[in-house]
Amino acid sequence: MVLQLSELNEKTDRASNKTQLLKFSDFKETAKEPRKGGRVTKWVDVKNRCREFAFKDISENKNVIQNQVTILNELHDCQNIIKFYGITCDGNKWYSVMEWAEYGNLREFYTTRKNLFDIRLKLRMSLDIARGLSFLRSVEILHRDIRAENILVTLNDTAKLANFQLCRTLRAATFTSPEFKRNKNLERVRYCAPELLSERLPYLRYDYNCEVYSFGILLWEIAEEKTPYRYCVDIPRLTSLVSEKYRESFSENNMIPEKFKNLSINAVNHDPESRPNVTTMFEVLCDCFESFERPPHTHTPSNSASNSSQNNQNRTPPEPTRKNSLMQKIRMKISKK
Repeated sequence: MVLQLSELNEKTDRASNKTQLLKFSDFKETAKEPRKGGRVTKWVDVKNRCREFAFKDISENKNVIQNQVTILNELHDCQNIIKFYGITCDGNKWYSVMEWAEYGNLREFYTTRKNLFDIRLKLRMSLDIARGLSFLRSVEILHRDIRAENILVTLNDTAKLANFQLCRTLRAATFTSPEFKRNKNLERVRYCAPELLSERLPYLRYDYNCEVYSFGILLWEIAEEKTPYRYCVDIPRLTSLVSEKYRESFSENNMIPEKFKNLSINAVNHDPESRPNVTTMFEVLCDCFESFERPPHTHTPSNSASNSSQNNQNRTPPEPTRKNSLMQKIRMKISKK
């Protein structure tokens, strides 16, 4: 069904009064091959070809307007969340206009640029993702679909959270069984916490423990450069494996730091309450990256105070400006589906 202008305006007004309706003639499509089955194309600013954008066709997906647009309008403070610029239309075709990620998603990146995906970059990208999740935690938002396909990599090798179609506020994050089944596919189940895989419960409570589990699986994938449970090709078999507490193991020759491995293992604990929280994961990954960057046996007493101050600054999880008003606005705008 094609969105009519009045209908779209009504949706965007309800979602946020800040949504930018961009002028279509200000953009020009490039010859870059489309992504996601042709739904995402690369465009540039006609006045400044260096400004690149991703156009995503939203003509047949009304939910994108109320969910993704509302959230993304309010998340410009975080450098590790893909930027949303507004919406535009060409006749009956409607597009969301996003930041262009030159290298595609995380799995595409480590598959096509394998020689560049060294330990340092793995640690930095893991920290990028943790920073984005910490920001969402600070405004009580749950992404609900953390996986390699929803992490985009920009030109400077920065990893950013993307695809907020399933996101909800913490208060509205409960899955009903029909909703979960509707959004359930093999790729999502690879990252799904075991408590979400029950077929018997009428409601499935998605909370931060579920988000942490998905991140733990993603950390394993980053370290190993492999799809989780890649030999599983059907949902019932994968569900059975996860429910029986089977988890992917790290290869013996993997040189990623032990702290990183242990963090991933703890994050996918079968008991949700035994998993670390997002802030702890951010701190551990920050320590992993700093330890890797710091040459061994280096000691500079004269700079110790300033170094300590800088390290503490780097370790502070990101928080939005005007946090309370931001949380209040988002809570008011997003309704439970």
